[in-house]
Amino acid sequence: YMEGMDRTLALAAVVIVTALLCGSGVSGQDASPGFAPQWMDQYGPELVLHSLTSSNVSKGCQDSLHNPLNWPNILSSSGRNLNSMGDYSGCVDNTNFEYCILDGAGHTITQGLCIPKTCSSEDLEELYETAFHYNITAFLDKNALKPWTEACQQIQNKSQRDDCIAKFPEFVHEVQAIFDLLANAEHSFQCGNHRVDGVDAGIVVMGLITFIILTLASIQLYRELKTFKEFSEEERPMLNINSKDQDMEQRQQSQSPFAKLLLAFSVRRNMTELLSSPPSRTLKCLDGLRGFSMFWIILGHTINFQLPGFVGVSNPGAIQRDIQFESAQFLVSASFAVDTFFVLSGLLTAYCLIRKLQGGSRVPVVFGIVFRYLRVTPLLAFIVGIYATFFKYLGQGPLWFRFLDELEYCKRDWWQNLLYINNFYPVIYDHQCIPWAWYLADDFQYSIIGLLLLGLFRFTKKGTFALMTLLVFCGVIASGAISYHYNITLSKGDSQNYIYDKPYTRSAAYAIGLLLGSFVALNMNSIRSLTKLAGYSLLMFGSVGIVGIMYSTVGFNYSADNPNWTTNAMIAYQALSRFAWSVFLSCIIVACVGGHGMFVNWLLSLPFWEPLGRLTFAAYLIHPAIIRSVYYQKRQLIDFGPVEYSTYFVAFLTVSYVVATVLFVLVEQPSAVLVGYLRTKKRR
Repeated sequence: YMEGMDRTLALAAVVIVTALLCGSGVSGQDASPGFAPQWMDQYGPELVLHSLTSSNVSKGCQDSLHNPLNWPNILSSSGRNLNSMGDYSGCVDNTNFEYCILDGAGHTITQGLCIPKTCSSEDLEELYETAFHYNITAFLDKNALKPWTEACQQIQNKSQRDDCIAKFPEFVHEVQAIFDLLANAEHSFQCGNHRVDGVDAGIVVMGLITFIILTLASIQLYRELKTFKEFSEEERPMLNINSKDQDMEQRQQSQSPFAKLLLAFSVRRNMTELLSSPPSRTLKCLDGLRGFSMFWIILGHTINFQLPGFVGVSNPGAIQRDIQFESAQFLVSASFAVDTFFVLSGLLTAYCLIRKLQGGSRVPVVFGIVFRYLRVTPLLAFIVGIYATFFKYLGQGPLWFRFLDELEYCKRDWWQNLLYINNFYPVIYDHQCIPWAWYLADDFQYSIIGLLLLGLFRFTKKGTFALMTLLVFCGVIASGAISYHYNITLSKGDSQNYIYDKPYTRSAAYAIGLLLGSFVALNMNSIRSLTKLAGYSLLMFGSVGIVGIMYSTVGFNYSADNPNWTTNAMIAYQALSRFAWSVFLSCIIVACVGGHGMFVNWLLSLPFWEPLGRLTFAAYLIHPAIIRSVYYQKRQLIDFGPVEYSTYFVAFLTVSYVVATVLFVLVEQPSAVLVGYLRTKKRR
């Protein structure tokens, strides 16, 4: 789409200038009443003429700009303030105009422009450079003060009138600041609706894979819907998917490889697995923690993808204001949900493997790594494939080019996700194919470490626990040291690329999970015999600690230049908050396992969390793609507010879990069944 910009338009910069000075405000503040029309009629053309006569603009573009009949549509359809998209439909409905976006400063500048089609991309850049290197302060001082004052004189209240006149220097200062920002910002002009047509090799390959999956599932479904009489004795056991016969596994092993393949794609069997519930489970509260944390992550991404750098909001001041309030701290703390998953991952790894050791089995380190890779990778590979090839056809619009830019990285870097090295390479987070898969890379690397540590368990318990504890301290020290070295605080610095997605900075949560899983597996009887006082104390301690961490940032101003916390305090928070979160969460889990979780345990153990917990993996992988495909079709910047993001959250949550169910039945569970066949073959 970048190569196809042969008809982009040249008036963008001048339109921005004129719109800024003619519009109802600058950076969201209202200008004086009546000032806009006077400026447009008297002084806007002078600035336009200066830009045209001072640059090498083509004659066709100049003729279009000198035509007064074009200006009503230009001004009415272009963004009237900085970071406003104007009227996309009103512009494209006129065949003589084209809608463009001035995209700058890492997507933090999003300006809608309606431009005559006679202007070229060269004209556009010429006008941009000329307009924003113009001495606008001198121009305003000479020409704008009089109409501003005259407009202010229309105000009846003397105090308000004087205040209006006194704001002129502030107006000039803000306009100059905008000029300086745009003059120095890295930028590009993106025109058209960016619709993708045509078929490439990628969509053909993924279409073929999807067709094969659906065919296998359809064949098996057809076979299951037929009566037993229509099948041979060899085929009948395959249909009895709910059989509790002790010989079921043996009969399945005697089936042909193709019959086993079909059975893996059984919709009925996989749905039964999704909805099944074992009669007794020791760690049932973990289902609620997984499901609730996934909801929290989707909420966080719903809001995060609205912010400048992705789509953008029309009222950025609301973010800066609301983020300090108590009601916003739950949203600000959404990243701790990821640490919850790391704790659960370490807990289950240690608990399950130590129980195996107690039963006389060995920890299969090498095969454990191999089977985990085979278990997790098929769904990840499928998501990477459809994201890179299919999603680009789902939309269009003035911002769709940003989505296409992200998808371009998949052409080159898709393989890094399948090797689980994408949290290190590519170095820049935004250059990853599916950036949110950093968690899977961290978790897979942790699983290798966990298997190696637990492989030592039967030789030296103390040594294993010492290494786990060392891993906890490594995470805390690494977070603090990197924050200090690169001057990364809560309000500035590249936290994403240096801290947030690196395994050595997030290891404390996983290591605490390993220690917790080991403690639960080795001391289950002691945990269940805890006194009510001890159990309730653990629950209260953990709950108060969790809430305290979430609300510890109340009142923090998130100012990069003048934060109201000291640098050392912010670094300490980054180093210790995730460690503390994991410790407090562990206390709650121990209380629930011991039967003293009260309302918390009841809530986290409700039956509906179990199937939702099984869908967590698929929901995590698919929901950011769904959010992006919706947001990048916006024709206006988002009005940030609780009603807006709550509505989107409910929609994204629902769609994500519906799609996750399909992915579980047709991709995730079939791959798990096939890996199970390999495990059975290995044991034999």
